[in-house]
Amino acid sequence: GAGVSHQRKEGSAMSGSDDEVLIVRETRAGGDPASGDDRAAKRPRNGADLEGAPSANKQPRSVPPSKTRPSIAEMKRALDAAGVTHSGMERGELEAEFERVQSSFSDPPLFRLLTTDPADLNPNTSGNAGCVSLRDIVSGPVRWCVVMNFMIDLPWLLSPDGCPELLRIPKVVWIGDERSSPTPRDPEFLRLKGARDWTVVNPPCPKFGTHHTKCFILVYDTGVRVCVHTANLIHGDIRKRTNAAWCQDFPNKSAADLGRKSEFERDLGRYLATLGWKDETCALPGTNGGARVVVGPSAMSRFDFSDAGAKLISSVPGRWVGSAMRDYGHASVRHALAGMTFPAEFKRAPVVCQFTSVGATTEKWMGEMARSFGAGAAGSDDAIEKLKFESSFGKSSGNPFSTAAEKGVPSLGDGELKLVWPTMGEVRGSNLGYATGGSIPGATDKISREHVRRRLHRWRGAAFGSEGSKLPHPPAPADPAGRGRVMPHVKTFARYAPGAPHDLAWVIVGSHNLSGAAWGRLEKNETQIAILSYELGVLLSPRFIGKNRASAPFTCTPGAVSHRGESVPRCLCLANARPATSVVGTSKVRISARGDSLPGAGEFVAFAPLPYRVPPVPYAPSDKPWAVDAWDETPDTYGRVMLGGIADRFDASGTF
Repeated sequence: GAGVSHQRKEGSAMSGSDDEVLIVRETRAGGDPASGDDRAAKRPRNGADLEGAPSANKQPRSVPPSKTRPSIAEMKRALDAAGVTHSGMERGELEAEFERVQSSFSDPPLFRLLTTDPADLNPNTSGNAGCVSLRDIVSGPVRWCVVMNFMIDLPWLLSPDGCPELLRIPKVVWIGDERSSPTPRDPEFLRLKGARDWTVVNPPCPKFGTHHTKCFILVYDTGVRVCVHTANLIHGDIRKRTNAAWCQDFPNKSAADLGRKSEFERDLGRYLATLGWKDETCALPGTNGGARVVVGPSAMSRFDFSDAGAKLISSVPGRWVGSAMRDYGHASVRHALAGMTFPAEFKRAPVVCQFTSVGATTEKWMGEMARSFGAGAAGSDDAIEKLKFESSFGKSSGNPFSTAAEKGVPSLGDGELKLVWPTMGEVRGSNLGYATGGSIPGATDKISREHVRRRLHRWRGAAFGSEGSKLPHPPAPADPAGRGRVMPHVKTFARYAPGAPHDLAWVIVGSHNLSGAAWGRLEKNETQIAILSYELGVLLSPRFIGKNRASAPFTCTPGAVSHRGESVPRCLCLANARPATSVVGTSKVRISARGDSLPGAGEFVAFAPLPYRVPPVPYAPSDKPWAVDAWDETPDTYGRVMLGGIADRFDASGTF
């Protein structure tokens, strides 16, 4: 059956500013609708790929690869990765075979969805094709790692059904909220730890804040893997809800580069330094000469992040003023976008905000968010020269944000915020019924406020019988990722072009929900920002996408299984295939929410697998937003009803 766990997340309803969260935790008992096991599908025999027949969700074919002449060693590595024998080939033969193999590759998506139970997916779509599992991410000869999350169900995570690969890593640092993750004195943690070298860090949080970040940092002898994702490390999130991950592998720095820092390294190091995680020296098995290695924030200085395919967007509790404002919350998004130029089609373009928790918002705060998401310049490549990514804050007006207009180029301007939030009918007819709504903690008094209600849009593309007890599977165009019945725990924000709605200016994927606790609130005439929670996301835009595909993409796990036709291991994303340093401009790079979007002449199209329709579908007049404290006597998929709340109304008969 299902048990109920009370967890407070992003504050409490009593604060008047943040949200109360009630988590329904699934168990593995017989008869539980969450007890499906998809490991067989996730780990097919003989390394077979998960992909099936092509569909509307397929990944785009790439433009021809770079004509830069690769070295013989690079060509051999690429052929090895593709499983092509090259022994005895002369250079001309190598080049011909290399070109053949390169032209046959598809580029990975900008980020990936996490795999989910195949039984829940729409059979009219490609389902788990191109998706990634925890075991794909935590793979290879990891020396030490950091696991950051809000909820960590350690017994499940270390079980065969979770990610037992973590048990083989010599050193693990667990960073989580002390109210829902391991603590150093937790008896269950101590039992599982045994003699293992594990460290626990519970970052200091204000009364109504949380550590909500979801991230893996996996350190190898050859480099580091950074994975920013959206899932709690619990069975229900990983197996039965929709989530996403962005992963990139980075090599060790050369001796000449040890003193240099990229923006990504500065952002990551600054964030890690706020968590209360301290450096320690550890003797890891197999360390050269038995030397002790540094495990901690300063270790990130060893890695070359210059090819990062994303801008880190973090939130850290505190009141941040001056130049520190641009480092955190929605102010950091505003600052980052202010240094970018986008095609004019994105002027006043709408912004999709898809989230799974909502705080006590106001129309004024929605305006703050719209201004931050509306930053950026509209223009051609020439306009880029007028903008510097490391732009300074305005001084004469006292406003800490410099704008495109102040720099002499047209601004994109604010766009309408379109909020994607499941309806009551969508949750009721989902794979878990009302139970899944425990991880979509929006209370009636917050989700039904007029300024929120009028902006709401469906998770699914259309009704398709959404008022019944079980949702049927719609056609693929209405369910692009096959997850219409798999409710979200993913959080995404994206700006799309009104005239070409599948075209995206940028996408943010991470842990931020729609609350001031997560994104921050501007104060004192916008001269400071107040934040309550730790959050981490990635901003993905054409600025960070290389125009040329790497002949031999770097990876910490060479030889790992790839998705069909891709040149990188299945957990990695576009950033490794097209390193950012190969950017020559942004006009020839386009992001699309459609997997079958065809490139124009000289154009590369990057696929962003958003798991809902773009543009999103507005609520119908009869739609009611999902709320954890709602009353609804219409039975769900399992015959259960809602009687004023999930946690306090659940009993053994299956009634809420």
